[in-house]
Amino acid sequence: MAKSANKDMGNRPGTAVQRKGRERVEQILDVATELLINEGHAQFTMSQLAERLGIRLSNLQYYFPAREQLIQTLLERFLDASLLEISSFATSKTGTPRKRLLAAIDFVLKDQEKESSCKIFWELWALAARDDKVGLVMGNFYKLYSDTIAEMLQPVNPDMPRRKINRISILLVSMIEGLSLMRGFGKQNHTNLPGIEKELRETILLIIEA
Repeated sequence: MAKSANKDMGNRPGTAVQRKGRERVEQILDVATELLINEGHAQFTMSQLAERLGIRLSNLQYYFPAREQLIQTLLERFLDASLLEISSFATSKTGTPRKRLLAAIDFVLKDQEKESSCKIFWELWALAARDDKVGLVMGNFYKLYSDTIAEMLQPVNPDMPRRKINRISILLVSMIEGLSLMRGFGKQNHTNLPGIEKELRETILLIIEA
């Protein structure tokens, strides 16, 4: 199974080794996520975040000395949670491998319709294009994402060589994520989009069951 990207909160910056410190770090990350979603990375400043939190800038910098460190931690937490959701389908014992795969696809498609999910991914993609460290974290996320999909694909077609399964998983992740450019939150209803989810599921099954 793909290695989970989840990390112990005690490894986060600041005083996260103490319970109150962990709670404060999580509160900062919650408000920072809302700020990033609502204002965008261009307007995301430490001063504005401190104001939203109702604390002094120096207090915020005690936990996160730099904006870059805060954004990277925020990014890792968000992607960890996303990956854990997807991984839950791979570890589930409910239903057939085929049904678990389709359930995972349906989950991702449904998540693409959420404003918060779409907006934060848009911001993270934009940041990844400008920040090598953010790009590295995003690249690692998509590697683990495709590895997790591969774990769900293999039982659907046990006779298919693993190297081919791995390549197909990359193709499928690209198809699913690329579809978010055409459908989901904030997208115009293209005349050919109705029924596209059904076409995606059928295409994926054709590829893996061939």
